Amino acid sequence: MRLQTQLLGLVGALGVLVVGFSAFNAVRDVVYIQDAAEIELVAELSDTLVSAAGAFAVERGSTAGILGGGGQATPKQRETLAAARARADELAGKTDSFLSDKSGRLHLKHPEDVDQWQAAREELQDYRQRVDAVIAAGSTDNDPGLAGQWFGFITNEVIMRSAKIRSDA
Repeated sequence: MRLQTQLLGLVGALGVLVVGFSAFNAVRDVVYIQDAAEIELVAELSDTLVSAAGAFAVERGSTAGILGGGGQATPKQRETLAAARARADELAGKTDSFLSDKSGRLHLKHPEDVDQWQAAREELQDYRQRVDAVIAAGSTDNDPGLAGQWFGFITNEVIMRSAKIRSDA
């Protein structure tokens, strides 16, 4: 075999190795990009859920303070409560829209947690009406068990469920 043929074979083999290595790296990089996109989705969902849980916690505390004070709310307490509710609802709505758009890409193992969280937020509206009735009356006499029910409900059914979704993602 001539030297020229041997060198051409060697260069050809090296070329095949370089092309193969480049193809392997390209495929690996595509997988990394897909993983990064999923991580970005989870981070965005997590940020929104944490912010929503924080807003619900502010609402929980504001409401508990009013109920603990016998149902009489100062104008500042009413303002704080209204702002907390608006912020919580805004962030929960943003979370719902995010989940409806991207849930297939999040690969949630427990999608039923999302349904339960949404159902709990619907039930939260009933609790809010009861709170509003107590505030309007200026007394907890018309709903004496509300204070105990309120704190447990919003903590366990709303805030903790959002944490379960975040953990699942």
